[in-house]
Amino acid sequence: MKLFTIGPTEMYETTKLIREKGVPYFRNQSFSNLMLETDAMLKRCMKTAPSSETIYLTASGTAAMEAAVDNLIRKTDRVLIVEGGGFGKRFVEICDRKGIQRDVLHLEQDECLTADHFVPFRDQAYKAVLINLHETSTGQLYDIGLLKKFCEGKETLLIVDAISTFLCDPFSMDDNGIDAVIISSQKGLCVTPGMSMVVLNHRTVTEYLKKPEEMECYYHCFADYITNMKRGQTPFTPAVGICYEIHDMLKYIEAQGLEVRLEEVREKAETFRREVKLDGIQFPAFPASNAITTVIFDRPVAKKIEAALIEEYGFVINPCGGDVAETRFRVSHVGAITVQDTVELARGIQKLYLRYQ
Repeated sequence: MKLFTIGPTEMYETTKLIREKGVPYFRNQSFSNLMLETDAMLKRCMKTAPSSETIYLTASGTAAMEAAVDNLIRKTDRVLIVEGGGFGKRFVEICDRKGIQRDVLHLEQDECLTADHFVPFRDQAYKAVLINLHETSTGQLYDIGLLKKFCEGKETLLIVDAISTFLCDPFSMDDNGIDAVIISSQKGLCVTPGMSMVVLNHRTVTEYLKKPEEMECYYHCFADYITNMKRGQTPFTPAVGICYEIHDMLKYIEAQGLEVRLEEVREKAETFRREVKLDGIQFPAFPASNAITTVIFDRPVAKKIEAALIEEYGFVINPCGGDVAETRFRVSHVGAITVQDTVELARGIQKLYLRYQ
C-alpha cells in the first residue's frame, strides 16, 4: 500500500529506522538535549523568534485546538471563528462546549474567503480570531494576509491551526502576525500520529496566557509545559518515540533545506493537477494548498474509484464526507511519494473514471 493521505502520510525510511530502535528512557540529559535541539529547529522552520515558546502535547491536533482555547480564551471574551468546513466547525463546537461567546464567519461549500467576508465583523471587539489556515476537509488555503490585516491594530490574538499547511506551503509565523500556531506530527512532519505542538509568541505568553491557578484543565496547562521545556522536558510522559522521529525529520528537512522541501511538495501537487485533468474531472476554484488536491467528478463515482485504487493499485487516498462523498475525494502530495508515484496515481484515476462512465 502507498499512502496518498494527509495524515498519516507515507513515512520516510529514516523514520521507520527510528521506530525500529524502540523507546529509550527519557528523564535524562540526553533526551533533554534532543528536545531542546528539536525545539530550535522547529522554530526555525516556523520562522519565529527563539523567544517563542512551544508546548509539546501527547495528543491529537483537535486536543491542541481545544488546549489553545483553554489557555488563551476566557469566558468573558468573544472570538471570531472562520468556519469553512469540518475543522472550522470543530473550533465552533469547542467554544460552544465551553460557553465562550463567538461569532462565526461561515463559508458555503467551495466559497472562497475574501476581504468582503470580514466587513460585517470589522467594528466588533474580539479577543481572538480562530482559523484553520488550510481547511483540510475542503482543500481551501486561506489568505493569511486577510487575517493579518483584520487583526492588525487591535488587541486581537490570531490563533492559527496550521496542521496541514506547515511544511507544505510557505509559512512565516512572525511575518504574518500569528500569535499561536497549532501543528501535529502526522501531517507535514510525516511521522507517527500522536503528538501536537502549540507555538506561542512572546507577547502571547507574557500578556495573554492563563496562569496555572486559572486553568480548569490540569493536563493541558501551557504554563507548566513552558516551565518544563526550559530544561528540555515535558511535565508528563510524552510520546517518547515520536519525539525522536520529529527530531530526525527536522534534521532531514534542515539538511535538505526548507525551501527545497516546500518546492518538492509543490512539484508533486502541480504534477498531479496537470496529469489528472480530463473532461469530467475538475478542482474547486478556491486557492489550494500544496498539501492536498480535492478532485471533483461530474458523476457519483468517487467511492468506486477510491475502492478500486486500493484493490488494483495499492493507492490509498482521503475520502470526502457528507453530501459530496460520492463526487469528491482528496489526494495528498506529502510524504515519501515521488513525482512518478503521483503520475501513476493520476493515470489510475483517469482510467477508473473512464471505466465507470
